[in-house]
Parts: sequence; structure tokens; C-alpha cells
Amino acid sequence: MKQLRVVVWFVLLTALVLPLIVLPISSANAQSENRIFVNVDFLNLRTGPDAKYQVLGVLNGGEDYAVIAKSPDGTWFKVTGTPFGDGWVRGRFTIFRGDINSVPVDSGPYGALEPFVFLVFINVPAFERPGGEPIGTVTGGQTQYQVVGRSYDGLWVQVRAPIGDVWLTTSSGAFRGSWFDVPITYGLPEPVTFGPTVNTIFVNVEFLNLRTGPDAKYAILGILRGGQQYTVAGISPDRIWFYIVGTPFGDGWVRGGFTIFRGDINEVPVIEPPYGQLLPSTFVVAVYIPLFDAPRGRELQFLLPPGEYAVTGRNFAGGWIRLDTPQFGEVWTQFSRGFFRGVYFNVPIIDERVITITSAENAINSSSTTQNPPITGFD
Repeated sequence: MKQLRVVVWFVLLTALVLPLIVLPISSANAQSENRIFVNVDFLNLRTGPDAKYQVLGVLNGGEDYAVIAKSPDGTWFKVTGTPFGDGWVRGRFTIFRGDINSVPVDSGPYGALEPFVFLVFINVPAFERPGGEPIGTVTGGQTQYQVVGRSYDGLWVQVRAPIGDVWLTTSSGAFRGSWFDVPITYGLPEPVTFGPTVNTIFVNVEFLNLRTGPDAKYAILGILRGGQQYTVAGISPDRIWFYIVGTPFGDGWVRGGFTIFRGDINEVPVIEPPYGQLLPSTFVVAVYIPLFDAPRGRELQFLLPPGEYAVTGRNFAGGWIRLDTPQFGEVWTQFSRGFFRGVYFNVPIIDERVITITSAENAINSSSTTQNPPITGFD
């Protein structure tokens, strides 16, 4: 009796403890397996992760299968254990259970593509080529014909029929498959061949200076009008200025920001210095201005307007410039007395300690008439 009681207690203890041991193990296995549930009535199983791949079979809604791979973009799952073997299903038509990050990516190659077929419902005329004369008839009655080509304009399809490879109008039946994977076998335009690239610019402002070098400090050769087109022969090292040819003023430089470029900028050669002549430094006089023998020196004479004179120097401290005048030779005046044209920092600095006034005094004493050059337009 005592032994029977021990056996009964052992059986009861085993019945209570065993599920506690097995349940965590089975739960862990269930959680570690990635599965999908078909979430639509019917779902195509394909040979690859795209609608262009062949259909292996149709899965029923509610069925679940193990996931063994996913497509590179993560939108298709490869499943196993179906009645049709392993295949691919579109993920958005399923419910996924598991760890998506643990599913390996399958980058292919995949299976066969969906065959291209053309379904004909009634007897339709067949043609030797698109737009030609009929050469026979293909039988309808929902007959499927293999598609071997299509026309470039999309209006014709080439099928393999009992009478040979013939052309049918696309409106005479129904196509099945991936249309854009069908090779174009008629009407493909000849490849366009282009000549060598010609790099050009269009002047995109009303007037544009053409200069001897790639900077505003260089001399102006002429002024180009808006809308004109010129060939680009070079570019500055900083890629801001273009060297153009064929203008009415010869070859020269224009600032690229005021143009529209057409061509391949990488093919334009870089042109290094030296460049052309610098913009001359001049001083425009519009009123009477006093002349001096040196900066802050002795006043010599007045310079009559109007006129524009070459600038030959400036003082170190600033505020004074030396002019080359036909009446008085080289004389000094204050910078604020007129309008400077050119690049100020290109004007040489004259050492004030070695300035002599002999030539200026002689020129003033010997001058009896004044001849002023005409004023030119501002830059």
C-alpha cells in the first residue's frame, strides 16, 4: 500500500513538472522561428522577388510558412514548406512573426521569369511586319501564343504561331507577363551619334567686358552685347573666368557669372598666367584741382578740367597720387580731387624722400597752353 502511494505521488509530480520544463523550450523554439501568415485569400508563390518571375502556385489565406530569406529591399520573403516547394511571396500580403533582422538576405540569382504570352480570343489577322499586309490568321478561342518581340511604339506584338513568327496588333488580344522585359525587335531608332562637344557661353547680361586677363584689373578689349554666343577655349585656375574666341575684339576673358555655359566644363583646359596687359591706372578730372611738387608739398599750379591722366605713383601713407600731365610733367594731387580708374594697389608706391620738383617747375614755367584729353566712359 505504501509503495502504491509513492507511485501515485510520483506520477502526479511528473504531470505537474513536465509541462513546466517542456513549455519554455517549445516557446523559445516558436519565438526563434521566423514565419509568415498569408493575409489575403490567395497569394502567388513565385520563383523570384518580383512580379516578373514565374508563378509556382497559389497559397491560401491563413496558411503559415517558415521564412528562410528576404529580398535585398526587404519587401519579399522566401518561404519553405509549401505544397509547391520553396518560393517568394510579397511581404505586404502577409503577417510576419519573428525577428526580421535575423532573416538573411538573398541577392539571387533567382528562378525563371514569367513567360510572355499573348491571349487571343477570336481569330485575328497576322502580319509579316507591323503595318504590312496580312499573311494569314491566328486562331482565337483563348489560345495562348508565346511572345518573342514587340515594336518600339508598343502597338505591335510578335508571337510564335503555327504559321511562324508573325505580328499582331496589341489591341487584338491580352498580354501576360512583364511588358518591358520583352525585347524590341522592330522600329528601334538608329543610335544617335554626336560630334565632339563644343563648349560655348551665352552673354547673360546687357553688356559684358572682354578683358586681357581673368580679373577686373586687366585691360578691356571691348564690350560684348547680351545674347551673343562664343566658343570657350579655356578657363581660369579658379574656374571663375572663361577665355573665349571669335569675338569682334579678338580673343579674351569674360567673368563666368555673367554667362550661361553649354558643354562639358571638365573638358575645358585651364589657362595659367601670364596673361595680357593690365588695366591702365588713370585719374579723371572734372573740376579745377591744385597740383603739388610732392605730397603735402608746395602748390605749383591748377589743372584745368576736363581730362583723364595716367597715374604713375602713389604715396605710402595714402591720399596722394602722382599724375603724368602733358602740360606740367609728373605732379602730385590729392586722391579725393577726382575719380580714380584702375586697380589702386597695382599703382607703385613712390618714396617721398627722393622726390625732386625740378622737372615739374620747369614744365610749369615753360607751359603756355593746356591740351586736355577727352573724358572716356566709366568702367
